[in-house]
Amino acid sequence: MACRVEDFFIRGDLDSAYQHGNLRVGVDVHCPAGGTLSVVLREQHKNGGAVICRSVQNVDPSGRHAEFSLHVEDPCKWTAETPYLYDVDIALASDGVTASVTHATGFRKVELKDGRIKVNGKAIRFRGVNRHDHHPRLGRAVPLEFIRQDLLLMKRNNINALRCAHYPSNPGLYDLANELGLWVMDEADLECHGFAEVVATNAAECDGTEEVYQRLFNEIAPVASKYLSDNPTWKEAYVDRMVQLISRDKNHPCIIIWSLGNESFCGQNHVAMYQVCKSLDPGRLVHYEGDNGMGTTDMYSYMYPTIDALVNRALTKDVAPDGTASKPLILCEYAHAMGNGPGLLEDYEAVFSEHPRVQGGFIWEWANHGLEKTDDSGISFHAYGGDFGELVHDGTFVMDGLCSSNHEPMPGLVELKQVYSPVSFKMHDKSLVITNCHDFIDLGLFEITIQLEELALSSAKLLSTNSLVVPRIAARSSAVVDLPHAVFKHPSKSELLLTVSLKLSNSTPWSDAGHEIAFFQHQISQSTPRIIARELQAPSAPTATIDENCPLLKVCAGKSTFEFSKVRGLLQGWSFNSKSIVQKVESQQGALVPAFWRAPTDNDNGKAVPYWKSYGLHRLSTQLRGMRVDQETHSGATVLTMRLHIGPVSLGWGWPATTIYRIEQDGSSMTVMMYLDDPVGDAPDYLPRMGFDLVLPTSLNCVSWCGRGPGESYPDKKLGQRVGVWNADSIAELQTAYEVPQENGNRTDTRWVSISNDSASTVLRATRMSPLEAESYRLSEASDTDAQCKSGSDDALFNFTATRHSAEMLEKAAHPQDLVEEDYVLLRLDAAVSGVGTAACGPGPMERHLVRPGKTWFGFTLELPQTME
Repeated sequence: MACRVEDFFIRGDLDSAYQHGNLRVGVDVHCPAGGTLSVVLREQHKNGGAVICRSVQNVDPSGRHAEFSLHVEDPCKWTAETPYLYDVDIALASDGVTASVTHATGFRKVELKDGRIKVNGKAIRFRGVNRHDHHPRLGRAVPLEFIRQDLLLMKRNNINALRCAHYPSNPGLYDLANELGLWVMDEADLECHGFAEVVATNAAECDGTEEVYQRLFNEIAPVASKYLSDNPTWKEAYVDRMVQLISRDKNHPCIIIWSLGNESFCGQNHVAMYQVCKSLDPGRLVHYEGDNGMGTTDMYSYMYPTIDALVNRALTKDVAPDGTASKPLILCEYAHAMGNGPGLLEDYEAVFSEHPRVQGGFIWEWANHGLEKTDDSGISFHAYGGDFGELVHDGTFVMDGLCSSNHEPMPGLVELKQVYSPVSFKMHDKSLVITNCHDFIDLGLFEITIQLEELALSSAKLLSTNSLVVPRIAARSSAVVDLPHAVFKHPSKSELLLTVSLKLSNSTPWSDAGHEIAFFQHQISQSTPRIIARELQAPSAPTATIDENCPLLKVCAGKSTFEFSKVRGLLQGWSFNSKSIVQKVESQQGALVPAFWRAPTDNDNGKAVPYWKSYGLHRLSTQLRGMRVDQETHSGATVLTMRLHIGPVSLGWGWPATTIYRIEQDGSSMTVMMYLDDPVGDAPDYLPRMGFDLVLPTSLNCVSWCGRGPGESYPDKKLGQRVGVWNADSIAELQTAYEVPQENGNRTDTRWVSISNDSASTVLRATRMSPLEAESYRLSEASDTDAQCKSGSDDALFNFTATRHSAEMLEKAAHPQDLVEEDYVLLRLDAAVSGVGTAACGPGPMERHLVRPGKTWFGFTLELPQTME
């Protein structure tokens, strides 16, 4: 009967000083004739293959198990940052036949020490994601190469950890994680939270606040757990899930935490699972989020807390009088990445940095779960939520990933990469402070380049590019680097912007040399308000003519004609040389309309949309209450002052408002200023946005802008986009093709935006008015100039997007092919936009990212640049 190696357990441990290694190998064999069993530790072939040590034991016919212990002098240590692997060769020889197996291993020590999760004596930070098995065509049958591409993409986006949610993954995934360097939380195939719905007859009472949810959960969980988790009849089945997991995956150094399952309440069966973990594999930690104090976990774990709740738990959860705590906190799920999101990443990361007890977490989740399908028109799309005729489904809640269903990066992953950066920068006087946020490595693997750009009114000019010598800053340490003096000596009336780029200096197993890890930008100087120069200009064109006898009030200035409604007080059209620049369409109240509504996002749909619609924000109407027309003698400009009421027709609230249009004498530009008073009546507490909608002809389809780009950004989701001058050759390029259509395409921190036809013969440029510009136009007497826009620290910056999809269409569409382009372009110019948050499953935007409806003013200048040359 042939001999065979039946099982083995390889553990590369370290001594208490984390210097020398102890290779422990347990081997189960079947060897009826007896023989010899050898264990060899060697370098992997890519590192030379040299033998480091070996051990040999005799095996008698009755022997079933052998233990080896080999001392290893100062081995290279395995971490997610230094994934150094060795090979272990196990060979059983009997009667001239040899059975052998080779498996990779790494030397590392995982501990719960000083209240922290530590590896090799150092506390670590999880910059993680939750990953389901998914393939857009093959479903759960995921090819290993597809998994490899997932993990490579994770590493390239500064992700260092993954949670196998909520079951063991393809065995090849762990080999890849060993090789590439990822901390892994391996989770047992256990979930039964559906029993909560059986018990929770009062779940509808939950208003979504964490306090109410926690109260309901505390009432429901003990009852629901009696079905399975706290039912001794199921103990053996629970323990079997854990034993299977450990038995299969125990030899992978990347796995540092076993998880008892997901959302299965907590009961005596979890205690048994925890005990078997510690018995079979005491060298790893154990996680279970559902533990409310029964001691089945080595860490406190939470899902989707608010920022305030997370900070409170960090400061108070089982904290001793001396401020110490025996266990750390992690977030096994947070920042729900559904649709246009997640927001709040910067805020969560700030908590992780300010409270080291909170050792990071795992974003929910890695990728959408859509499956390829072809509709009746032959269009391929990613189906979800009943698209295959299934009656029971999760709707859009399977479309909640950082990547699309094709596992391509979405804007949320772009944001995550910057937030998860393992190196941070800040300016101190004229020096750059560099902080190495890695847990183990210094910065010897990286290079830094700096660029200085001049951001002018229509373009960007690269002034200089330099390389910085990167000091070998140790992990969790900082250094100050002096910047070249020339950076600060460029005279310019335009904005000067410094961009720092951190890149790999050499190739790694997961990316090529030159791959950018992170960037940092700093404004060296601001631009000089150009309106001051304009104020000194004397009138040079004939005085504009005003015709108030037509159904529309007309102002003819130079080659431009402006038309205004006498009923709504809104601009109805602007033509130049008889060519339409801004136009009214039937579905809009005017060509330029005060606007507060946008299409919902997935994060809005649960709470915000019903709230906003209850106040009629999706159907506001503007009515004229009074109008005055003046012409300035010093400039020749025409000024129209419109007293308005803005509100829903059938509800008893609204804004008293004043809009002031100032048309230059030559018709080359128009400034529109909006003064909103405090709303009258029962008004909403916060708004989707605050700005203007402009209706443009479809011939204006090329866009340039100075601000964050090239992708979309929102107040709480903008760090991954850098400030610069960007171009889009079509309106479609500004859109984000979410697989579930929704609000998209906003650009933040905009200085100016230009939209033109293909030949650039017609160009419309928009800029935001600053308080200084408003004063120089002598508009300040129109209203209270102390009123400030409540969602922006710099009144010269604004948000914009351009689209051919109406908000109504985006809200109704289930798939991208449902979208039909309108016969106009909608250009949104916003003083403020509310953040996207994570409220599909988690908290909404922070207060500073909400648009409040109090007393406010904002204004924009619209120009035809070619008429000013």
